[in-house]
Amino acid sequence: FQLELTATINKNSKPLPGEESYTSSRNILINFFSNTQEPTFVDCKTQEFKVEFYEEDVKQSYKLECQAKYQIDDQDLEIYYFLVSDNKTIRSIFKVDSSTGTVSLQKKLDFETEEKFEFQIVASNDSNPTSTNKMSYVKVTVNVLDINDHAPTFDHKQYFGALMNGYLKTFTIVELTATDMDKIDEGKLTYSIYGDINRKGDGIQDITDPFKIDEKSGKIFLNFNVEATMSGYFSFSVMVKDIPDSRGNGPFNSTAPVTVFILTTDNTVKFRFENTVDEVKMRQDEMCSAISNILKFDTHKQNIDKDKDSSGKELNVTFASLYFINSTDEMQMYSLKARPVEVVEAEYILSQVKNTDTYLRLSRNLQAQANLKLLPFPSSNTTPDDSDLLRAWLIGVSVALGALCIMLLIVFVIKTRRLSNKIKKLTSKQFGSQESGLNNLGLAAPNTNRNAVEGSNPVFRDDDNFKKDNIMDFANTEFDRASIRSGDSELQDVELNPEFDLAFDKNEDEVTRT
Repeated sequence: FQLELTATINKNSKPLPGEESYTSSRNILINFFSNTQEPTFVDCKTQEFKVEFYEEDVKQSYKLECQAKYQIDDQDLEIYYFLVSDNKTIRSIFKVDSSTGTVSLQKKLDFETEEKFEFQIVASNDSNPTSTNKMSYVKVTVNVLDINDHAPTFDHKQYFGALMNGYLKTFTIVELTATDMDKIDEGKLTYSIYGDINRKGDGIQDITDPFKIDEKSGKIFLNFNVEATMSGYFSFSVMVKDIPDSRGNGPFNSTAPVTVFILTTDNTVKFRFENTVDEVKMRQDEMCSAISNILKFDTHKQNIDKDKDSSGKELNVTFASLYFINSTDEMQMYSLKARPVEVVEAEYILSQVKNTDTYLRLSRNLQAQANLKLLPFPSSNTTPDDSDLLRAWLIGVSVALGALCIMLLIVFVIKTRRLSNKIKKLTSKQFGSQESGLNNLGLAAPNTNRNAVEGSNPVFRDDDNFKKDNIMDFANTEFDRASIRSGDSELQDVELNPEFDLAFDKNEDEVTRT
């Protein structure tokens, strides 16, 4: 169709001389096509495109190597491109330009989170992101390239080593291990001793370069011979470092403290297992962790080997010689206010592990965490099989002994009371003694009783004032009221004396008779 489009600003007047025309016209040609065809990637060599994007860089894009086309290309029709994926994460990270099909990023990629993404791009003849033709789709695989964006870290916060008398040069003390989250740094980490080596103890102050380190393996070697006169410990730091990448990131590093103790047999305890040497070595980290959880000390391996009897013959038993540290604070060695790290005496550890309850908890913990079967300690007669029976027997005996003690106490109290009462009944008090109660201790002075003087006792007086017919005339009678009516009389309660008893036998009590 041919159309003429005219526009005017004033159709009723003509422009004045020198003015532009008030009217403008344009011819428009409209062609209608019956477009049932769909754009395809038939001319492309492959239906799959591979893209490489670096992590941590959002300003990256990829233009399709081959564009979609219509089979009839002389009509100059538009082609629309869309990203097709059911994965919400992919749709949030990637976007596709609808006109060119160029793939770009909306978010930064992280190699450590996801290394590869896959989705499809569809070419469409309209704004609908679908097509019935399989050739209208291409697969896009995005490979994320790693960069050096992480520092390596040691596998342990701190490291401990142990030396004993007789150790010679080149002996391996500590083996450092570190991990770098960046895949490009695998196998490329280097180790070194960082800073000065501190010494504390006897016979070690003048040793020059006591340790060497293999920068590739991380093994720390002894560089002097250990003598019996040496004691104390060394403390220093180690560093692990990665390498820079092709984009100039890195290198990065991290450090960790190391403490090396000079030990004696007083500091090591042998734990024996039914497992093989290889099994114990393979699970030594789990073993130390399981023991630390029970004993509450940092546990470290000094040696693992076959056990031997007194004649030197190897046994089917593996021993792990362990030593124990009293602190888990990695900064203690470098803090002025912190007390020094010390090795726990073996005697104390043995006193703990020989306890039946502690041994049983150790055995269960080692079996659960490290799959190691702990054997009883030499001086301990307790075995895992009869321990429960022994405990029940001990509880029963304790209860029986407790009940017996209570019964004996009750019998003792009853018998004591009976004997006391019997003695009290069999004991006779001397007449006129303090125990008899016949005298008042407060008035025991001579002549304090007016009737104690001979002839003054009213019982034996015969003057007129004491005649029988006037005996009741208390007002006019010189009557010893104090002696008779008070408790001061020597005759008070005299009738209670056994001698006044009708059944009294004079031959049984010579004391009171005299």
